[in-house]
Amino acid sequence: ALLLPLCGIAAWASGILDAKIRFRKVKAPLLVRKVIVGCLFVLSSLGAALVALLLGLSGAGLAVFAVLEILTLGFGTLLGIWGSSLTSAAFPG
Repeated sequence: ALLLPLCGIAAWASGILDAKIRFRKVKAPLLVRKVIVGCLFVLSSLGAALVALLLGLSGAGLAVFAVLEILTLGFGTLLGIWGSSLTSAAFPG
């Protein structure tokens, strides 16, 4: 739970860099959606890590942690599905 937000931030930053290199801009609707959902992924995983650290994983803390992790899983799934359609995108020029 503690490493996921750090890995999410690194993945988000590398995705932005990749989009700028491959598409020269990050204004396409699918890329904008991926950036937004990537931010939500990082925020939900960061929230889950904070809950685990501050509230612990028992009682209400466990319930909140589980909800945040399910949200994180959903965001990750969306990012993967949308990203799979971009894997064969051609480089410009």
